[in-house]
Formats: sequence, structure tokens, C-alpha cells
Amino acid sequence: MQPTSTTYPVRLFIRHKAQQQIIAVLAASASEPSLDAQLFHDVVNTVLQPQAYPAIYESHASRDQAEVVEDEAANAIVSTYLHLWQRQQDAEIQRLNQLLQDH
Repeated sequence: MQPTSTTYPVRLFIRHKAQQQIIAVLAASASEPSLDAQLFHDVVNTVLQPQAYPAIYESHASRDQAEVVEDEAANAIVSTYLHLWQRQQDAEIQRLNQLLQDH
């Protein structure tokens, strides 16, 4: 009988990896280099849901396999955050947001 593995990806590491990658991308860009904490929080909470990324909640045979899942989840957070952040920078989106805030 094979031993049961209890190696799981670590959500805190996923969050940290994603945050560091986003900060590096924003710092390299010519625009606002600060992390939108609320947007980051929302994206992390969405991506790390069991139904959104079930591999995070499964045990893996080795730490290396768990790290692959961590990296994939961090990359999903980074790409989603950057996509949404870029959309927020769009002038039309900013006008719509302003209209919503005015009412």
C-alpha cells in the first residue's frame, strides 16, 4: 500500500507570489505603480475558491507537484488582476465608474 500524501499547496505562498509579481509589473510600467489592495483581495478570494481552482484543495504526491499548482494559481491571480487593472485604466470605464459614483 502506498502512503497517503498530505502535501497541499499553500494559499499564503500563492498570494505572496502573486503579489510580488504584480508589484514588479506595476513598478516596471510607466503608470501608477501601486497595488490596488481591494482589487487584489477580490481577485485572490475569487481564484482561491474551491470551485474556481480545485487543485489547491487536493493533496499531491510531492512538494514539487504542490509548487506547480501554487505557481499556476499565482499566475492566474496575476493575469486576472492585471487584466482588470488595465480595464480600470480605460477612459470609458473611468467615466462609467464616475457616473456610478455620482448616483
